[in-house]
Amino acid sequence: MEIAFAIAAFLFVAEPLAPREVKFTLPDDAGFPMPKRLVLVKAGSPGPGQAKHQPALEITTLGKPVKLPGAGPYDVWWAPNHDGMSTRILAGETFKEGVRDIALLEIVGGVRIRGDNRARPQLLAVTEPNAPGPDDEGFAPLATCKEFKTEMIVPAGSYALWFRGGNSAKAVKLESKLKVLSGKIIEAE
Repeated sequence: MEIAFAIAAFLFVAEPLAPREVKFTLPDDAGFPMPKRLVLVKAGSPGPGQAKHQPALEITTLGKPVKLPGAGPYDVWWAPNHDGMSTRILAGETFKEGVRDIALLEIVGGVRIRGDNRARPQLLAVTEPNAPGPDDEGFAPLATCKEFKTEMIVPAGSYALWFRGGNSAKAVKLESKLKVLSGKIIEAE
C-alpha cells in the first residue's frame, strides 16, 4: 500500500503543469491601430514610460499564444505606435493553466479628434470625467497624443477629453462625459 501511494505521489508530482499562455487578438479589418506592443507588469506596478517600470512580459505580435511567467495578477498596458503615453487596458488579471484568448475589441475603444478649425495641438488627453485637466495639479491622463486624427486607445467607459493648442494657451475641456464603446473609435471635434 505504501509503495502504491509513493508511486501515485511521484506521478502526481512528476506530471508537468500545463503552461499558462495568453493570446491577444485584434482583427486587421477592425479599423483600430495595432499597438507597438502590449506590456504585462505585476498588478499595481508602474507601466511603460513611468519611473521604476519593470515589464514581466512584452508582446509585439498579436494572434499567437505567448507563455506567461506566472499566474499573475498582471496589469496589461497598450503601448501606441504614436508619441502618446501607454494606457492600462486591464488591471489585476490572473491566468489559469492553458491558453486564454483575449479579444481586444471586447475591452477597448478609441478616441480620435478631428481638430477642425483648431490650432495645432501641443497636447490631446483623455482623463477620468471629473479629473483635473492639463493645467491643474494632479493631472493624470489615461491616454495622450500630440496630433489630430490619431487614435487614443482606452478601456470602454466615460471620459473627459482635453485639448491644449500649440501656442501653449490654457487647456480646454472638449468633452465632459464622452462615452467610449468597446470595439468602436469615437470621433470628436
